[in-house]
Amino acid sequence: MVSIYRTDGELIAVVDVETIRDAIMTLDRANLNRANLIGADLEGVNLDGANLNGASLIGASLNRASLIEASLIEASLIGASLIEASLIEANLIGADLEGVNLDGADLDGASLIGASLNRASLIGANLEGASLIGASLIEASLDGANLIGANLNRANLNGASLIGASLNRASLIGANLIGASLVGANLIGHRGKPHRGKPHRGEPK
Repeated sequence: MVSIYRTDGELIAVVDVETIRDAIMTLDRANLNRANLIGADLEGVNLDGANLNGASLIGASLNRASLIEASLIEASLIGASLIEASLIEANLIGADLEGVNLDGADLDGASLIGASLNRASLIGANLEGASLIGASLIEASLDGANLIGANLNRANLNGASLIGASLNRASLIGANLIGASLVGANLIGHRGKPHRGKPHRGEPK
């Protein structure tokens, strides 16, 4: 069973994890701190401003969910699906997003400092102005992603795919791009000198 509170401490409901989707379909500001939501069906739910710090969302389905300004500090979302989810200005500092599907998701201005996104899929995702300082994106797929103005200082993009990605004005100081594919990527106005191996054919030097 999961107890759901608003961030002001008001108890909303006590529900079984299998039926939590119906219980929180339109509840913003919910307090789900350290909640066990493994495998939960949360597709399309409104979790704007929710507290999900330390929550376990391993394998959960959050496709097209709204998590605007939600806090997911050190939350575990391994293998979760967040296709076309809205995470505008969400706080994902230190979150474990390994193998997550964030294709088409909106992470405009989100904070992913120190987050693990190894082998995650962010194809066509919007990460404009996002902070990924020290984040790990080993073998992540960022094809066609919008990273305009993003901060990728000291991020590990070893073996990542950024084909056709927009990195205009992005900061890549100390970033590791060894083995990364940047074919067709736009790096106009980017800052810093990332660590790179030999560029793939057709990549910008």
